[in-house]
Amino acid sequence: MESYRRIVFVLICVTEIYAGPLSIRKTLYNKVLGGYNSQIRPVLEDSEPTPVNLGFVLISLVDLNEVEQSITLNEMFKLVWQDASLQWDPADYDGVTKIYVEQQKAWLPDIFLTNTLTTRGNLGFDKLTVQVENTGLVLWQPSGLFTLSCKTDVTYFPFDKQICKMVVSTYGSPGKDISFIPDHLQRATDTPNGLWRIVNVTTELLELDDMDALPEIFVYLDLERRPVYYIVNVLLPIILLSIVCILVFFVPVDSGEKIGLCITVLLAFVSLTVASSILPVTSLQTPFLVICISSLTGMSGPTLVAPIIVLNVHHKWSVSLHTRENSEI
Repeated sequence: MESYRRIVFVLICVTEIYAGPLSIRKTLYNKVLGGYNSQIRPVLEDSEPTPVNLGFVLISLVDLNEVEQSITLNEMFKLVWQDASLQWDPADYDGVTKIYVEQQKAWLPDIFLTNTLTTRGNLGFDKLTVQVENTGLVLWQPSGLFTLSCKTDVTYFPFDKQICKMVVSTYGSPGKDISFIPDHLQRATDTPNGLWRIVNVTTELLELDDMDALPEIFVYLDLERRPVYYIVNVLLPIILLSIVCILVFFVPVDSGEKIGLCITVLLAFVSLTVASSILPVTSLQTPFLVICISSLTGMSGPTLVAPIIVLNVHHKWSVSLHTRENSEI
């Protein structure tokens, strides 16, 4: 009987050890979320807006499409605000200072990207958690791939620079309900994009004259194209062919290779226009490089006609000279 009591006592102790923290957290969750309404804006006075600190973490630049005038970014938002309804004393809950709650169970600012090219919807997903501290500080970090409109200018391709803008606003909460506080943009990784380099990132908060208007934050990305690929595959061949095109006039007429070299250069320029498929295809602006290729291709035509005229004159002159010499003999 004594052994049985000892076994029961040990089991009770083990149960208390493992179930204690779990019971404390369960009590804490019930206390924090019990009676909590995620539809009520966290503010002490209804007449005051809820300050939301809005930051961005740029993970990578995925793509910039000049034809579709769009940019695709892999980024994460970092939103922080104060919710007095989600406070507790850590001393009452075994020193627990931080919990995680599914985003659908907490109040969230109704933000979205105004210039998105995809279907507009809520950021994050239902199972994404928000971090809640005992002081009522809430941290929400939704992330994803975002395709935005971006007006590009390829006039100076491949040495062009682009400025893309991301506009963040709310679905319907006016400035009197939510006030944005812009935070600096962070770079999560140093993974470079093969074609573009991010030069600078700046943020700008729209000053509201009418508090019934929607608050907006503008994020500007200054991008610079990496031109090495285009220099090697487009610019250098153009320069070399232009030099060869000039050297055609130095080939002796009697060599018999003058016309053949002209045709070769002309075909090379034609093939270069085929290679220009790697150039941005748009009718909004015409790159100077495209104008240069078209002009050189057009100029290579006269370089073929000129040697033909020279050879014709040379041939007639040679025949006339040979005839004269024979008549004198």
